[in-house]
Amino acid sequence: MSTKKAFLVILVLVLCQLLCAESFDIVRADFDISVSEGGLLSVIENLTLDYHEASHGFYRDIPLDGADIDIVSVSEDWQESRWADSHSSYVSLRIGSPDVLVEGVHDYTIVYNLQLPRDSADGFDEVYIDLWTTGDYTVDNIIFSLAFPSDIDPNRVWATTGAYGSTTPLETVVDEGRIVKGHLKHLGPDSSLSLRVELPDGYFAFRDWTVPAFVTSLAVTVGLIALLGFLYNKYGRDSEPVSVVTFNPPHDLSPLEVGYLFDSSDDSRDYVAMLYYWADKGLLTIEEGEDGSFTLHKKGELDSSAPDYEAALFQAFFRKGDDVALEETNIYSDVVDKVSPRLRLHFEKGGCALYDRKASRVRVLAFAITALYAALMAACSEINDLSYGLFSLMCLGFQFLLCFLCFWTLTRKIPSRTQYVVSYSLATFITLASATLQAGISTSAGLTGLLVRMMALVVATGLTVLCALSTFMSRRSPYAQQVLGEILGYRDFLEKVEVDKLRTMIDEDPDYFYHNLSYAIVLDLEEKWARKAEDCVLRPASWYSGPVDIESFYFYHRLYHSMNDSFVSHCYVPPQGRGVGSFGGHSPGSFGSSGFSGGGIGGGGARSW
Repeated sequence: MSTKKAFLVILVLVLCQLLCAESFDIVRADFDISVSEGGLLSVIENLTLDYHEASHGFYRDIPLDGADIDIVSVSEDWQESRWADSHSSYVSLRIGSPDVLVEGVHDYTIVYNLQLPRDSADGFDEVYIDLWTTGDYTVDNIIFSLAFPSDIDPNRVWATTGAYGSTTPLETVVDEGRIVKGHLKHLGPDSSLSLRVELPDGYFAFRDWTVPAFVTSLAVTVGLIALLGFLYNKYGRDSEPVSVVTFNPPHDLSPLEVGYLFDSSDDSRDYVAMLYYWADKGLLTIEEGEDGSFTLHKKGELDSSAPDYEAALFQAFFRKGDDVALEETNIYSDVVDKVSPRLRLHFEKGGCALYDRKASRVRVLAFAITALYAALMAACSEINDLSYGLFSLMCLGFQFLLCFLCFWTLTRKIPSRTQYVVSYSLATFITLASATLQAGISTSAGLTGLLVRMMALVVATGLTVLCALSTFMSRRSPYAQQVLGEILGYRDFLEKVEVDKLRTMIDEDPDYFYHNLSYAIVLDLEEKWARKAEDCVLRPASWYSGPVDIESFYFYHRLYHSMNDSFVSHCYVPPQGRGVGSFGGHSPGSFGSSGFSGGGIGGGGARSW
């Protein structure tokens, strides 16, 4: 590199340094700190700044490291904000007026209180303070006084100075056995001054709210479970539907409606079943190609009395013409925008509403009570250290969501014993995991003991029970109760009918198997229905044509799954871009017997503005 280029590089670096430098130096900084028996630090800072150029004032950055802060007073106009970096979280005070510029020497006084976090270290308590950290400026004449409520060990006091992490010692004295005093003449740029005092274990008498918090959580939990239990018994409990055995589908209900009434949702199974339903009515035929593809041929129109959602579904399949390849038909948008909303609306209002209105309103109230309980218990669990309350609330929030999903699956249809076992087992696991995490969060906050773990278990168990009561509080309407009984009776017949009985019914009506096939599909019984009809002498379906020789009624089971796979992979795919769905710092005491400059609460540094 030539001499000229080297000179230019040095000049640029010097200019950058000058441009980045702060517009002030601190010519004096006095810290008068009083420590209470409860771990409260009352801090008075008297600062003298020398501004090299006109400025509005400066930013005072105070690290917290888990402490709570209360700004008592500032001698100038000020605004508070909070931020964090890799070392700690901070309170930032912007001191000065945007309408006033100051230059030269100016004095400031800042008064604030710092509440130490509960000390989780075993064997000792401590006070660890970052008295000051500089940036691109210097501090002269730092004088500090730290007064404790009772005697301390002078040999357990460390003051360190220098770059962050430095252990350069600074001499201190202890007056009257309890007041730590020190003086640093000069603190250079990008340096820190820290003070650490190690105290006997139990030196600070932190207020312990564990017992009141446990009693409160237990009383609130029991009270709310009793309240929601009463509401559930009065408004939310469903009586067992009366199963009415019938040999035919419920009157005037299509497979789509039966599927929705059975599991409170519409899915691909319900939509594919409608193709068989329309085929049985002579409205279409299904042609299977050599390559396993399917073509639909429209042979008629829906009756004008068909509900709007069924008409919208039928039109969606044949939007491109009377002869359409199933693989080229995408009805996702039609289902999401037209079919599914209209279907849900039909069963939400009027005489076909699925749920009792009063029970639905009580259910909303129950969920609100459960959410309020989670928020209250998050605060109650961490009453000794509210800085951990957010973590507790997040934990309880995830528990509520996961437990709701476990219990919600049991409300969609009449569950089997296996479904009950799986759902309740998962809910139990989630509850125990939440209780363990809650206890761990409390331990991190310095709370230990049997009551803390018991409180975590009470809160986690209470939330799960309240979530279960809220989720199940959805009493069916008289209409839904009646229709569900008919569906269950019909499903029981399809599942358990004897082959001889079925053969007799098919002899009386050769198309009886096909009349019920679409309903067997939405009730997840197509395989059993095909198996039972296998030995019956039937004529092939008039609405199917293809290369396969129909010799076994397992063919219809295979046909359904082939069409369903094709439907899901081609016809029920959301367009691109459209979502699927229809509905810092170290812990106190971690440094052992010595300190490093730049750590701890309080102190911090300043910036101009």
